[in-house]
Amino acid sequence: MIDLSFTAESNIVAAKIRGELQASDWNDVAPIIDKQITEHGKINLLLDATDFDGWENLNAAKNHLSFVKNHHNKIQRVAVIAGKRWQHWIAAAASVFVNADLKIFAEDLAYKAQEWLQGNEIPELHLSIKCHGQAHVFGIKAYGKISTDDYEKILIPAMEDMIKEHSPINVVVDLSEFQGMEAGAFWDDFKFGIKHLNDFQRMAIVGEQKWIDWVAKLADPVTKAQIKAFHTNNVKKAWHWAGEL
Repeated sequence: MIDLSFTAESNIVAAKIRGELQASDWNDVAPIIDKQITEHGKINLLLDATDFDGWENLNAAKNHLSFVKNHHNKIQRVAVIAGKRWQHWIAAAASVFVNADLKIFAEDLAYKAQEWLQGNEIPELHLSIKCHGQAHVFGIKAYGKISTDDYEKILIPAMEDMIKEHSPINVVVDLSEFQGMEAGAFWDDFKFGIKHLNDFQRMAIVGEQKWIDWVAKLADPVTKAQIKAFHTNNVKKAWHWAGEL
């Protein structure tokens, strides 16, 4: 089911997807969206996927792709509000194939999606690093897609300083808004991890449970640190666990 809302004065069309998409859903809303395109030339689309549960069947998925194919040249910007990790990845993959400028926003940043569609540019912030009251405990939060520059100019220098002063350290890595990394950043991450195998004591990884469980299991054999996965809703528990030693 797709609920549409818009105002006559604005070129922003908001689409809220609920449950599983059926084959007829995009057919039902296409004439309404086409009318908005006729009136405004091009539109901006606010796509709220937080309650989206996928497609009912293959035919529903094909109809969705057909709608995208027929309309992506008539849409300037698409802001996707994603509530699940797999939605982030699907939206990121779709951005490669559409002409519209597409950005993905976490559920708690929906207001930024609206601002961006209104023409306000959102500064790109990919990494933030903070302490949490204890000298040996640090937090890293990743936003969007991490670039090689993010790693080489922000993360590695900061982590090297922390390790030099407080090794071994405990880290909370928040990947709840992480959307991947460039190949160069991935290689930097691998080299950094090998160099500092013995400099981490505990690592709490925060994100959507199934995906984060997989990341934790993948990292466990290559480090002596204790690694534990926490759901996005349990950030406080992650900090508490990281600070216990």
